[in-house]
Amino acid sequence: MIPQKKQWNKWSLPSKLTAIGTFISLIALIITIISIPTSLIFQRINPPATKHQINEVAEGVKELKQLVLSGNLSENKVELQLDKELAPVFKELEQALQKKKQEALKLYREGIVFFDHELYKKALSKFSNALKIFEISAFHFSRGNAFYYLDRKEEAIKAYDKALEIKPDLHEAWYNKGNALSHLGRKEEAIKAYDKALEIKPDLHEAWNNKGNALDDFGRKEEAIKAYDKALEIKPDEHEVWYNKGYALYDLGRKEEAIKAYDKALEIKPDLHEAWNNKGLALDHLGRKEEAIKAYDKALEIKPDLHEAWNNKGLALSHLGRKEEAIKAYDKALEIKPDLHETWYNKGNALDDLDRKEEVIKAYDKALEIKPDLHEAWYNKGNALYDLGRKEEAIKTYDKALEIKSDLHEAWYNKGNALSLLCRKEEAIKAYDKALEIKPDEHETWYNKGYALSHLGRKEEAIEAYEKALYFSEKNEILDSKFIRKAIDKLKAEMD
Repeated sequence: MIPQKKQWNKWSLPSKLTAIGTFISLIALIITIISIPTSLIFQRINPPATKHQINEVAEGVKELKQLVLSGNLSENKVELQLDKELAPVFKELEQALQKKKQEALKLYREGIVFFDHELYKKALSKFSNALKIFEISAFHFSRGNAFYYLDRKEEAIKAYDKALEIKPDLHEAWYNKGNALSHLGRKEEAIKAYDKALEIKPDLHEAWNNKGNALDDFGRKEEAIKAYDKALEIKPDEHEVWYNKGYALYDLGRKEEAIKAYDKALEIKPDLHEAWNNKGLALDHLGRKEEAIKAYDKALEIKPDLHEAWNNKGLALSHLGRKEEAIKAYDKALEIKPDLHETWYNKGNALDDLDRKEEVIKAYDKALEIKPDLHEAWYNKGNALYDLGRKEEAIKTYDKALEIKSDLHEAWYNKGNALSLLCRKEEAIKAYDKALEIKPDEHETWYNKGYALSHLGRKEEAIEAYEKALYFSEKNEILDSKFIRKAIDKLKAEMD
């Protein structure tokens, strides 16, 4: 090291001499280098590689290969890198998806507008197009609703099933599927669908009500009432449920309870004409005819064209002996619904009670035009013809009734009477025997058979028939026994 000037005076003499020698040697070396040619300088700096040097270089490369690798990047770092590097791609995809989403929602909104305006075919088309973009449960569900209102119930069920494949807990789909199945008469399946809806949403009162309806239609009235009660626990002011409960109670013969249920429905909805009509029926069956008529009148105040109420009012009036008023009520029903065979039949009965036989026959004929297998009308028409003395026609009419209902013992009995009056006693006896096969304890039939036998001179058989008549009249406490005894005594006297 060359000492600085300010340090020179501090050095000893030997040190100074050593430093001067070193300095002179350095100057000599510089002069030597400057005098050497440039090519020789480069040769010394870059001498040719020897075998030993190559090996050293090779060994150096080998050692680099053995360096320990850095560990993989963490998941967080990779996620951040993906977010950063794929951000433009994600943005582009998101924009495309948003566009498709808006397109699907637009179609859905348009479908809902059509649906709300009851344009179900157009609504179906919109929902179907929305499904082509995105397959989601809501679009399948709405498609099912459109099918339902187009009365394509099977297709509706399939659409609801598609919705439920995607979203099994969509209670609305289970509920609507139940409704579709119920409309197809597949009540057991409907009940199962309602149960699935209720597993998911136990407070779905509509499902309890409709389950009740399905059970009722299936004849399981007690279970139906329990279902209605569940609905009413959830929503006590649901008038339809009170009405339906009343209907089930009525069918079970529990008329007083039915009236109470109808009254609850009417407290909530006083203009529910169906409840007034059905309350009238329950009162009618309890023999409370005047109250029944008032209930029918309330129904008719609300809905003057309710033909059922006019017919039912006519029946109540007829049972009270007010036949003319009954006929007027039947006529009102027939103005509204001329093909109501029950009303023509009921009118015929009222006319018969007024002994207006020709009109009776016309009323029964109208009923039979509408319902040719109404055996009651054939039978009653036969009676009217019989009363008019038209016995041959009466027999033909009884035969029509018996074609439809072969065990109608009254028709066999009256046919026997008509044949007997036409002096066709053998045929009459056969008709009486048919009646007695069906109803062996009918004393009048035994008596009339005895009468026919006595006219044929078959006195012993006649006495046997009269004795049968006497036995059943006494057993059934009927006041014909004196008359029958006289007939027996007369025949016995003739035989003596």
